[in-house]
Amino acid sequence: MNAIKPEFLGARLLISVAALIIVIAGLQTAQSILVPFLFALFLAILGAGPMQFMEKKGTPLFIAVLLVTVFFLGILFGIGYLLSRSLDSFLVALPEYRERFITLVHSINHYLQDFDLRLSADDVRSSLETSTVFAWAGKAAGNLVTWFKSILLVLILMVFMLFEASALRKKIQSALAVAIDVESLGEIAGDVQKYLAIKSFTSALTGTFVYLWVLLFGIDFAILWGLIAFLFNFIPVIGSIVASIPAIVLCLITQDLGTTLALTIGYIVINVGISNFFEPVLFGHRLGLSPLVVFLSLLFWGFVWGPAGMLLSIPLTMVVKIFLEHSDEFKWIAGLMGSKVA
Repeated sequence: MNAIKPEFLGARLLISVAALIIVIAGLQTAQSILVPFLFALFLAILGAGPMQFMEKKGTPLFIAVLLVTVFFLGILFGIGYLLSRSLDSFLVALPEYRERFITLVHSINHYLQDFDLRLSADDVRSSLETSTVFAWAGKAAGNLVTWFKSILLVLILMVFMLFEASALRKKIQSALAVAIDVESLGEIAGDVQKYLAIKSFTSALTGTFVYLWVLLFGIDFAILWGLIAFLFNFIPVIGSIVASIPAIVLCLITQDLGTTLALTIGYIVINVGISNFFEPVLFGHRLGLSPLVVFLSLLFWGFVWGPAGMLLSIPLTMVVKIFLEHSDEFKWIAGLMGSKVA
């Protein structure tokens, strides 16, 4: 056999890289369409199970879709209402917290004098005024109308998807005019539903424990920190860390150092316990992802779609892994993406 020429391998590599760049650019360009579509798709996958259960019990399709939609509508607007109220109250109290933080800086300077070190209170005050965190908080509070429109778009897309879900398999068979492995499609949908349901449950559990823990220490806006912990738990690796920072800083400002350390330890125990011990038990080895794959997917989808991509990174990667598991040709790739050796 003739050896493959290096020039040919180099050309294939360049073509593959160029195709990848084009795909990434296309994903970024279509972000405003694809991100709401994917959020709606994952909500529809979550709602498909209860909807099919109600249909089997004799509930008309329209009523089943309506009940699922009302359920998700209540959850989304409930979270949005609690977030907006808590965030508004937090912004009102923000000037007081700034002054307390400046007082804390003066106290730290008292201990740093022995080491010929000093923090500038004026520089700290200036950085707080221009901090991207506070700017983001103000922007989030002022853009509730935009969030409202986005939620409505996602829910409308979800409704259409749910109406199509019951007849989708038959339509695929009819359109392609070939025998489709319906059982395989059902297994894929079931695995995706299982992952999304478990992740939503563990995120809600994380948010509940964080709320109770923060409330125990008397930290202001416990509901806000619980909701943030719930939402950021969908972002792997850095989500739980970022979600803990505001409450810990607020505790440091309003409480003593010992209380802050206890609060931090509680955050670590909750997040590590649920993410590293409880979730793997529920997911099992099949639905687990390698830590390297988790981190790479976070970087990739975060680069492509920003914060929305970070939220979607693990669900998207899990969907890819589940599809690969049901493919004889690419099943080995799914094995490499897994958290355990089969």
